[in-house]
Amino acid sequence: MTIDKIHIRSFGKIRDITVTFNRGINTFINENSYGKTTVVNFIRAMLYGMDYRKAGGAEVSAKTYMPWNSKDKFGGWMEFSHNNRSYRVERYFGASQRSEQCTLYDLTNGEVINCDNIGERFLGLSEQSFVQCMYIGQENITVQSNSNLEEKLAGMVQGGDDNNYDSAMKQLENYARKYKLFRGRGGLISETEDRLQQATEQLRQARSQRQLVNSYRNRIDEIDRRRQALLQQYDSAEKQYQKLNVITSSEFTEKDVEKERRKAVLEERIKKQNVDKLQQDIATVNSLMVNSVQPIAENPFRKIAFWALAVLMVLVGIALFVFVDGSIRWAGVFAFLAGICFAVASLIMDKKLRDVAQKRKQNDDKITAVFTSYGLQVSGSTAGLEAMYSLQQKWLQDQTELDLLKTVNQRDSYAKERLEMQSLYQSLQQLKSDIRQLDEERGRLSHAVDSDNSDVSACQDVVNNLNQQLAEMQKKWQAAIYAMEYMKQAKEEMSDAYIPAINSKCGRLLSTFSNGRLTGVTVNKDFEIFVTEQGETHPLSVFSKGIRELTLFCFKMVLSEIVYGDHIPFVIIDDAFVNLDDKNFNGVVSLLRSLSKSTQIIYMTCHQRGKLMCD
Repeated sequence: MTIDKIHIRSFGKIRDITVTFNRGINTFINENSYGKTTVVNFIRAMLYGMDYRKAGGAEVSAKTYMPWNSKDKFGGWMEFSHNNRSYRVERYFGASQRSEQCTLYDLTNGEVINCDNIGERFLGLSEQSFVQCMYIGQENITVQSNSNLEEKLAGMVQGGDDNNYDSAMKQLENYARKYKLFRGRGGLISETEDRLQQATEQLRQARSQRQLVNSYRNRIDEIDRRRQALLQQYDSAEKQYQKLNVITSSEFTEKDVEKERRKAVLEERIKKQNVDKLQQDIATVNSLMVNSVQPIAENPFRKIAFWALAVLMVLVGIALFVFVDGSIRWAGVFAFLAGICFAVASLIMDKKLRDVAQKRKQNDDKITAVFTSYGLQVSGSTAGLEAMYSLQQKWLQDQTELDLLKTVNQRDSYAKERLEMQSLYQSLQQLKSDIRQLDEERGRLSHAVDSDNSDVSACQDVVNNLNQQLAEMQKKWQAAIYAMEYMKQAKEEMSDAYIPAINSKCGRLLSTFSNGRLTGVTVNKDFEIFVTEQGETHPLSVFSKGIRELTLFCFKMVLSEIVYGDHIPFVIIDDAFVNLDDKNFNGVVSLLRSLSKSTQIIYMTCHQRGKLMCD
């Protein structure tokens, strides 16, 4: 491919210019700020379009080259030749990707053809690889690794077909990410795991519900057996009750029945009476009443008089002992001791009175507790004792009445049967209640069993299917991961194939430029460059800027040669080699002249020695 002509309608600060290019060397010598780099980037934009996402500092961004003081569309057209056919691409740019217009004409037959990926279609290189191989600028003589360039180099060295590594890796990453994200949770595997967790929980609940329903069924069976036994008991008791009713109804009158009821009441009452204990409690109450002494009413004047006398005698004794001489002082001692004795006597008397009152209160509390145990609410011990005697008399009367009822009537020989009837009647009522409760419980359990919609087998099928799907997804995800690892390994192996060729060719070229002073160049898989000088190898960064430019120029020429062989389409040089001395610059000129026999050279510079390219 060679560039024939460009027309810039509006691009950056350039307006309405047309430039025609020849095959071989095209040299443009203009002063700074003329727009040489703008022309170069116009060519790049015609091939690869513009990036609307980048900031204004980017090399080929819409914001950078939008016309000054204008918001109109900008761009132009470029004519080029490829495989003996002529083409024209027209591109006009706007403020966004949506406003960009691109048309590609086949000038040989006048057809309009697809305008997508013009640079990659005709040069076989991505935009980044184009910059690496075919563009040499003063501020951008660098070489960096990228997958498109590596694929081209590997293909040229090994003789194989070009494979888009980035595209394949992207597809594999998207395929793997569809099943499982590389970071965090997400993808079909995570979704299936969540569904599996829910299905497993549903299966657990279904099994638990099934166990509960089975327990209900077992309980229903137990209820049925219990109910059948109760019905049998009920039938037997009812028959016995009817039999006894026939026997007793023919002998008893209504009056006899009333007597029997009275006997039952008396017997029930006498069961709760304890005549012997009542007799003992009456004796206890009598004893407590006899032992209770009525406390002497407390007289406050007596206590005051005693204490006043005691204090007076103490004071008199102290006065006689202190203020009177002779034998009368001893009388003061006796008076003091007598006052102390009066005080002690008063204290002892008060304690005895309190003890008597406390004893009386304890006896009264015991008597009240006895009265309360028999339900007697009386005021005074005497009234309570009389009530206990009355209660004793009533209990004795109940016993006498019961004995009389048992001995008066000859028909009391049926008492056993009547008691049995009463017991049977109570049993029948209890059996009815038990059967009714069992029927209610059975109804609730039957409703729960009938309402059960849990399907353990269906839930198990769902869990099994999800486990199978999850296993399949994990296999596919793992296969994608393995494929990515194998591709990375294959890429490294390809690097091992083309890097020796680059080192060898670049080393020979650099050695020629330096007259054997620089004897070798080494590049690793990340395109980090090392140069050997006088047997010592150092990173390229430690050498002078001129050596760095010369080395990287050789590198780009070798890359282009490996990619295109002897038919490099064109090379664009934008004011490079300013740091080279005359000797090295002449070597570059010689190389470019030799290269121009088969390659179009576009050389932009502001230095007059660029005229050497034209000589």
